[in-house]
Amino acid sequence: MKDIYPEVIGYGGWEAEDFEEYYKRWPDELKTIPKSIVEHWIHRHWQDFQDWIVLKPHTWKFELCEFDNEEVLKVDHFGDWPETFNGWGRELVELKPRSETWLGQYMLENGTSPEPIIVAKNCGHVVHPKGFKDDYMKEPYHLIEGHFRISYLWGMIQANHHTLKSEHQVWLISIPTS
Repeated sequence: MKDIYPEVIGYGGWEAEDFEEYYKRWPDELKTIPKSIVEHWIHRHWQDFQDWIVLKPHTWKFELCEFDNEEVLKVDHFGDWPETFNGWGRELVELKPRSETWLGQYMLENGTSPEPIIVAKNCGHVVHPKGFKDDYMKEPYHLIEGHFRISYLWGMIQANHHTLKSEHQVWLISIPTS
């Protein structure tokens, strides 16, 4: 299965392959995955993405939709990730270092994230590939990709930040049962 997903040449080094060059090698059988997801998850986070290949992302259903702030707060994760999200979000709105990063600046100025987060819907039947054997995905929503973005959204929502938008783009995915 891993062989059909092309490796990002030079990933992790100074000479990592440019996305457009990478996408030229993207196989037709994987074109069910939206180009935006290939660019902002698979290409950008190749090392982490490899753990997800076992779940056959090319078989997933992808839907670009809008979540209101209440729905954003329902996005969950296993383990202590929710506490981490809360902490990072508070740091964005209360402390300087996070607000001075490119992502922090963008989100504070624009009231939303620069790219949609990726969220699984009703996938409690799926063991998270980066967890342990009993770490099933949360329902109704489980974060797949966008840990800093969801954290910063949570922080902005909880602080009722003045630039906060009422809706945010989300890639909502469905993972089939085997």
